[in-house]
Amino acid sequence: MIEPQTEVVEQAPEPVVVEPIPDYYLLVLTKLLESVSEDSSIGISFNVSGGLVYGNLITRGVWQKLWVSQVSEANDFVGEVLTQITQSPEDDADEDDGDGLVRFVHLKNATYVSGDTRYRMGLWRAPLAHIAGWSNSTPNE
Repeated sequence: MIEPQTEVVEQAPEPVVVEPIPDYYLLVLTKLLESVSEDSSIGISFNVSGGLVYGNLITRGVWQKLWVSQVSEANDFVGEVLTQITQSPEDDADEDDGDGLVRFVHLKNATYVSGDTRYRMGLWRAPLAHIAGWSNSTPNE
């Protein structure tokens, strides 16, 4: 009797997820801004995705209030829903992994520059880990 041959198939190893590491000093600056005063801000520029974004770095709380206000002006119902969401304890989940570190940066009066194109955005939010470089200054306009 002939025995069937079995082929041994090796499985590929599980992929390793490598997350970008946020800049320590920017993380500290953002956290200090929140501890000084809710209404604190500082002029700052970020290098992101081939462009420059600059404006006033603000706290998450101020950004949320301004964002909800802007959305509310456009649509009352959506503004009410966002108000409820931003006041719930679960809302902090995207900002803090339980380690007390911020994960996003927030700007007001933000401007995006790429080449000769300049686009005023107003409010802006991005993951801290996606900032390629930064400066405590803003370009002269």
